[in-house]
Amino acid sequence: MGQESSKLLRTSIYVINLERSIERRTMFEAHAAASQTSLSWVYHRAHTELSDDLHYDPRDALIAKGRELYPAELGVYSSHHSVWKRFLAEGADQALILEDDVVLDWDFVIELTRIDLGQMGLRYLKLFNKNITPYRLVSEHFCRRTLIDCRGFAHGMQAYMVTRSGVAHFAEFCRQVRRPIDDELDRTWAHGIPNIAVFPFPAFERHGPTTIGTVRYEPHSLPRKLNLPRFTMRLAEKLRRGRQRVAGYGFQPPLTN
Repeated sequence: MGQESSKLLRTSIYVINLERSIERRTMFEAHAAASQTSLSWVYHRAHTELSDDLHYDPRDALIAKGRELYPAELGVYSSHHSVWKRFLAEGADQALILEDDVVLDWDFVIELTRIDLGQMGLRYLKLFNKNITPYRLVSEHFCRRTLIDCRGFAHGMQAYMVTRSGVAHFAEFCRQVRRPIDDELDRTWAHGIPNIAVFPFPAFERHGPTTIGTVRYEPHSLPRKLNLPRFTMRLAEKLRRGRQRVAGYGFQPPLTN
């Protein structure tokens, strides 16, 4: 597993970056230069608010997340959704999408970009998780690393690969904004695309101040009239996750490309 594709494979690399975040661009470029990577990338302008083609109702977020989403979260959500659309428009076969505060194992990434993930049946592949979650081992033979099927909210959108099929599905599924973008993509029981990750992770988040802020981690109160809708939603989520586990959770890849 993890052999290079025999066809001419086009892999685009996008780095999401706020226009004013010059220091982050400088640090990202310095690390890439130190690694002497031969890969090139393009910057994708990060959004500071939700784009017009996405719909957000605070009531939906209160029911789904237990609180409203903060402006920075909406900006991050919109940034990823817009880079998906750009990738589809520009025509590559697959894309590596990065946030500008990530540190990469560039040698591994070179090897990864030569692999046809779609041919393997992979539509979405994470290179970093914020949280430790239960997982199922998928393969021990992927570029001398392992593939794991993450079960639950792994979080983290700093580095991931997607195919055209995966992005087209995500772009449509995520048009209605109810949760942070990483929450939504972790809900494999809802959108149907397994949450597969490479381990050990070939990327990590550089330590520094967050552009999203930490207020989202503070306790939030829910209007009493929404207690029942939220309870009903959480029960439905639990049942859907249970059905997925019973049905055979996760991804079954071919043994070779």
